[in-house]
Amino acid sequence: MKILIVDRIHPFLASALKKKGFQCDEHYDLSYEKALTLIRRYDGLVIRSRFLVDMKMLDSAVNLKFIARAGSGMENINVLYAYEKGVICINSPEGNAGPVGEHALGMLLSLLHNISSSGEEVKNGVWRRKENQTRELQDMTVGLIGYGHTGPAFAERLSGMGVRVLFYDKYRTRVSQKFAKKSTPEEIQKKADILSLHVPLTGETQHLVDEHFIRKFRHPFYLINTSRGEVIDTKAVVKALKSGKILETEIRASNVAPNVNQIPTMAYT
Repeated sequence: MKILIVDRIHPFLASALKKKGFQCDEHYDLSYEKALTLIRRYDGLVIRSRFLVDMKMLDSAVNLKFIARAGSGMENINVLYAYEKGVICINSPEGNAGPVGEHALGMLLSLLHNISSSGEEVKNGVWRRKENQTRELQDMTVGLIGYGHTGPAFAERLSGMGVRVLFYDKYRTRVSQKFAKKSTPEEIQKKADILSLHVPLTGETQHLVDEHFIRKFRHPFYLINTSRGEVIDTKAVVKALKSGKILETEIRASNVAPNVNQIPTMAYT
C-alpha cells in the first residue's frame, strides 16, 4: 500500500508504517495542483491543516482507501463525499485534549485576573490597582458545550478550582460525570458565569453562538472558544461585548476603544 504524507507530522508515524511494509512518500511542499496529478497513485493520504481534500481531489484519488488527519478538526476534508466514494476518514481528537484543557484554563485565569493586560500596563509604567481588580473562579458556574475530548480535559483541570461545571453534548450520552454534571443548553444559559466551547466545526455548529443563543443567557457571562472560530458569529459577539452581555476584562484595560478586527476568536471576556 502506498501512502502520501503531505504535512509535517511526528516521524514515528512514517517509521512505524514503513516497518509494517507500507511505502510512505513524504512531500511537505506539495501544491494542490501537483497533488491532483499524483493522488491517483496512492492508497492512503496523511494530512494536517494546510491541505484541502475537496470533491475535485477525491475524484482524482481513484485508488484512495483512507485519509488520516493528524489532528482533530475535519473541516478541510469533504467527509461526506469521501464516504460516498468508499474512502475512510480518520482523525486523532484525543491527541491534543490535555494541552487544550490547560490552554483554556490558562486563558480563563489570565482574563479574570487581567494578567496579560495589567502586565503590559506595568511595562509602560502604569499602575491601576482598582481598575485591574480581579474576579475569583471560586463559586462560579462553568458551562461546557461539547464533551468529547477537550471538554472533559478542561473540566478535570477545573476540578480543584472550587467551581461548578455543567456540560451538554448532543451526541455523547454515556460519559463520566466525575468532573462535571450533565446538563441542558437551557440550564447552562440560566446558570453559567462562563461558557466554554468544545465542539467540532460542522454545518450544525457553524455560528452556534449567535445573537439568538447569546440573548438566552440570563445574566452576563464570559466566553471562551477553543473550537474553530466559525463556531461563533463574530458580529453577534462584538455586539454582546458592546452591550455588556458578554463580559469584558482584558480588552477594557486600554483607554482606546478595541479594534473588533483584532479581537481573538479564542477567548472573549
